[in-house]
Amino acid sequence: MSVTEIAGRLDQRLRLLRSAPGASEARHETLAATLDWSFDLCTAGERSLLCGLTVFSGSFDLNAAHAVCGSGDDDLATLEVLDALVDRSLVTTVARRDRTRYQLLETIRQYGAARLSNEEDEGLRQRHIEHYAGVAKGARGRQGRIDAAIRGETENLRAAVYLRSRAARRASGAVDRRSSVGDRTTPDMGRSRGMGSRRARASGCRSAR
Repeated sequence: MSVTEIAGRLDQRLRLLRSAPGASEARHETLAATLDWSFDLCTAGERSLLCGLTVFSGSFDLNAAHAVCGSGDDDLATLEVLDALVDRSLVTTVARRDRTRYQLLETIRQYGAARLSNEEDEGLRQRHIEHYAGVAKGARGRQGRIDAAIRGETENLRAAVYLRSRAARRASGAVDRRSSVGDRTTPDMGRSRGMGSRRARASGCRSAR
């Protein structure tokens, strides 16, 4: 492939690496194989959190990671697993004044996202929407402190707005389809096909949260 063709496919970098000649020869010869190896070394809890973190856009803090991907009121367990992922170089830290933020490299984000089932993905996105709706609501009416309250959250706030809008459009479309066939449920065939292929890749990301 030419440089121009490769540049145009950077958003599909994992699939491109796997399709390259000799990509399966040795564990460390391609980025895809290295990620497979690193993922296999993770515990079930680390895999689950890593896949869950792929729902974030840009950086996020511990509070967001726990709200979207964790369980219970105590975020200590989430912090311990998050720190383990940092030690494994699967999650990076971003220093922001008095609060540590975390981030996934885009390649790792794509890798983890591909291992989520449709049900897991939808559940995480809903929790993402709810968390950032709360962040936005909490920042209202504090004009002098709004920037401090949502600093660093712009990308995730935009993503939450988009996801909420998309969910509303899907819900509206589902109602319209049911009405057009006498209120009978019509399956979304496009999503059903995607679910099958996505579930085939969803190995190791399911665990009780």
